[in-house]
Amino acid sequence: MRAGGVCVCGCGYVCGTQASRRMFEVLKSNDVKVPVIHHMRFDDSFDRDGIVIHSGSCAGALMVDGMGDGVMVCSLLPARLSLPLPLRTHDSSPASAEA
Repeated sequence: MRAGGVCVCGCGYVCGTQASRRMFEVLKSNDVKVPVIHHMRFDDSFDRDGIVIHSGSCAGALMVDGMGDGVMVCSLLPARLSLPLPLRTHDSSPASAEA
């Protein structure tokens, strides 16, 4: 079954790798085929380097296994401390997040 829409998978402020893997098992067993976006939220106990490392390791482990179509990272860091990340889509070259 192909449903319309997108599934946003979030597990609070902790790495939900195992919970996300279980969710993919449930989606597969029910033949649900929708794009899945991993939503990761970080409180102010994480600095920007910690956010990059933590989100990269947690979401990256799932994405490498083909589980997920994107990552949405949210942080409580003040805007002036935000880390501009290079953005890349399948049909474009890297661009600054500030552009």
